[in-house]
Amino acid sequence: VGVILVQCLLLIFYTSCVFLFIGTCVLGLCISSVFPSMLAFTEDILDYKGCATTVLVTSASTGEMMLQLLVGSVRHV
Repeated sequence: VGVILVQCLLLIFYTSCVFLFIGTCVLGLCISSVFPSMLAFTEDILDYKGCATTVLVTSASTGEMMLQLLVGSVRHV
């Protein structure tokens, strides 16, 4: 719930420098609780081993980096 709420607020208040900074920090806190839960959930459903876990973690960190890039590019527009 927090991820969706903060993401919508970031899209609405993208012109505020202070809110972009605080909103990105709060979004990171919300995502940090979702990621381990989803990883454990998919591990229960799918029977994957070490290599697939590496791909999932690498993809997740790439997505988190892309979010920061997206927020930065919106800020500079």
